[in-house]
Amino acid sequence: MQNGFKKPSNEPFLGTTGLNIVTDNPESVAEVVSAVIGDDLILLLTEYSNLYHSQNAEKWKVSLKTLKWPNITPEEMRKFLGLIILIGQVRKDNVRDYWSTDPTISTPIFPRTMSRNCFESIWQAWHFSDNSQQTQDSGRLFKIWPVYEYFAQKFRSGYSPKQELSLDESMVPWRGRLKFRTYNPGKITKYGVLVRMVCKAVSGYICNMEIYSAEGKKLGDTVLSLLDRNLDQNHHIYQDNFYNSVRLAETLLDRKVSVCGTMRVNRDIPRALEEDGKRLKKGQSAFRRKGDVMVQEWKDKRRAYKYDP
Repeated sequence: MQNGFKKPSNEPFLGTTGLNIVTDNPESVAEVVSAVIGDDLILLLTEYSNLYHSQNAEKWKVSLKTLKWPNITPEEMRKFLGLIILIGQVRKDNVRDYWSTDPTISTPIFPRTMSRNCFESIWQAWHFSDNSQQTQDSGRLFKIWPVYEYFAQKFRSGYSPKQELSLDESMVPWRGRLKFRTYNPGKITKYGVLVRMVCKAVSGYICNMEIYSAEGKKLGDTVLSLLDRNLDQNHHIYQDNFYNSVRLAETLLDRKVSVCGTMRVNRDIPRALEEDGKRLKKGQSAFRRKGDVMVQEWKDKRRAYKYDP
């Protein structure tokens, strides 16, 4: 890496920007929701849940509910999903309390929408895939893959972002048994499912996402797959030191993606820059450049690095 100054070349943005989903009445909540949660998703959930019940009915304890089981209808699935969302808004100690007739805790919308027995039956059979198709080669996301891919495709196709993007991760809280549950003591949510996302930098709209399943996929490959629809368009992406490296910056520049962010000390820091950094005083900085990639070090309370195209 050289320490000479070179002005980077900022190519014009080649992508298109805007909403790709058209609704007749964008002010209608029902129409907007239907554009994301379509009839095809409701039908998918209905069919897989009915299939799961038929595959396991003999294993379950015989009761009045199972003896009278009718196949779930798409309309019942919609009501079920609506009540699931309401459960997240109205907190109670027990699921059955939502159907309580006690006037001090009753919530009339629940029994008016669906009987408790019907809700519990759907809850028991609710499924997102066909278990009979699972093999030893199926990935760890097999159980949720149809629904996960459905929403990921909606995010990818629903909106085309502007030039500036952000790559980061989010944690879905989860403390149950799961092979790919992650633990990060530095986060507010310490246990959960890690989801990596590419978002529009200003609004935070999720353009693409990928669930970390601990199956050995390299970090660089993850970044490239997340950015698949944004390559070769001169996007600018901002990401933290978990993702950044000089090698990845060079790879992304070859695909017309410029990167900016902090970098960890074990990610290709030039030796000459490390030596310069030892002599820096508070408020001073130094940099080295390799082609269009620049790594800068500065001294505040401690030494820190970032790199830019």
